[in-house]
Amino acid sequence: MMKSPRPHIVASLALVVAYLFGCETSPGVRVKGSDTMANLASRWAVEYSARNPRAFITIDGGGSGRGISALVLGATDLATASRPVNERERVDALEAGVELDAVVVAMDGVAVIVHPSNSLDSLTLDDLRRLFTGEATNFAEVGGPDLRATLYGREGDSGTHQFFKHEALLGAEFARSEQRLQGTAALAEAVARDPS
Repeated sequence: MMKSPRPHIVASLALVVAYLFGCETSPGVRVKGSDTMANLASRWAVEYSARNPRAFITIDGGGSGRGISALVLGATDLATASRPVNERERVDALEAGVELDAVVVAMDGVAVIVHPSNSLDSLTLDDLRRLFTGEATNFAEVGGPDLRATLYGREGDSGTHQFFKHEALLGAEFARSEQRLQGTAALAEAVARDPS
C-alpha cells in the first residue's frame, strides 16, 4: 500500500543516560512517547540493562505529543517522537525553561492495511487521499469490492497521524467518520475485527 520512511527523534538520549547511570545510585530513566518507537526503545533498555545491571528504565507509549509534553513538564526523562517537535511544543518548552535536543535514531515506514477478506490489491496515494478525506466512501470507488470503507487512524497528537495527514492527505482534513485510536496495536485489532 503506502510505505514512506520518516525519522524518529529522541531527546538527549546520550546525555540523560550518561548522567543518570553515571551516578552510584540511579533513580532510573523514564521514557515516554511514540508508540512506533516503544518496541525499539524497549530493546535498547533490555540491552543497556544487561550491560548495566543497576539500570532501571521504564518505557511508556501514548504518542509523540504526549511524550514531548511529559518531557516539558518534567514527567519523563526522554521523549521518543516519530515527528519533529512542533512550534507550540517549542514555545511550551521555552516557557518552561526546557531545552529540547532532537537526535535521529531510526527510520520507519507507514503501512495502510485492510481486512484479509478484502480483495483490494492496491491503493494509490490519490486513492488514500480520497478515502481518508471522505471523498470516496466505498472501496468500489477506488478499484475494490462494493463495500463501505470504515476508516481507522491514530489520534491527532500522534506522529503517525501528522505524518499521514501531511504526506498522504497533502494537508487536507481527515474524514469525520475516521475512528481515531490510541496505539498501533489498537489499529491492528480494529482492522482484524472489521471486514469493511
